[in-house]
Amino acid sequence: MTPTQHKQSERRSLLAGALSSLVNLWKRTTISQKRREYGKWRRFFCPEFLYWLTNGYGTRWLRAAFVFLTIVLLFTLVYVWTEQDISGPTFDDALLFSLKVATLQRPDSPGGLTKLGQWAQFTEAVLGPVQIALLALAVRMRLRR
Repeated sequence: MTPTQHKQSERRSLLAGALSSLVNLWKRTTISQKRREYGKWRRFFCPEFLYWLTNGYGTRWLRAAFVFLTIVLLFTLVYVWTEQDISGPTFDDALLFSLKVATLQRPDSPGGLTKLGQWAQFTEAVLGPVQIALLALAVRMRLRR
């Protein structure tokens, strides 16, 4: 590759990166404007708000990772609270159980769960993989820039 071709290649990659950044900015701005049109209270109860909250419109991978860890820790506390084992569950066992549920590994409960614990397990089995997918989307968008 000649020096001229190398410079042209660098220019193309810089242009592609700048264009990608502009497209992402336009996408975030458009979705935010759409949310604002809903009105003061309804904008917080729309799907776009959840999309922004959980991963920043697919561009905030740290936010997506933080939300996933929050889901796992919140459900860990629920499992510690709702387990019926007489000796009491340890935080480590509940954390491991929560991670297995969130990653769809179908674990056996470390002790008997109450009805609330069973509903929590079902809810985490839905929310965990969805948040992992949103995290993967945000990482992909980050690497694409």
